[in-house]
Amino acid sequence: MKRSVRYEFSARCRVAVSGSFCKEGFLLQSERNIRRHFRFYGRVQGVGFRYRAYYAARNYGITGYVKNLYDGSVEMEVQAPEECIDKMILSIEKGSFIQIDNLEVNDLPVKEDEREFRVVD
Repeated sequence: MKRSVRYEFSARCRVAVSGSFCKEGFLLQSERNIRRHFRFYGRVQGVGFRYRAYYAARNYGITGYVKNLYDGSVEMEVQAPEECIDKMILSIEKGSFIQIDNLEVNDLPVKEDEREFRVVD
């Protein structure tokens, strides 16, 4: 299911009744993990996109992978609470040389046994 995703996120996650946490310690609105497939177009290869994604994933406790595709785009699957994924996307967009012109997003089933984020060559 392709859909447009708005990535506006406040400096802090909203406080939740359940009180679950991002890895960085901010309270989350929802503790439920989701999984999303992203395809980024623009100036996204040769500019440190994958390694920026890797460090953002580590910072926010996100699992999944990121890889360059033959057509110049970048594919990424991530799994975490939605607020952490939003923060990761914002962190990637702040890259000095990264320019995202278009973004495709699909929701996927959660992979319960996934435990890390990888950069795929």
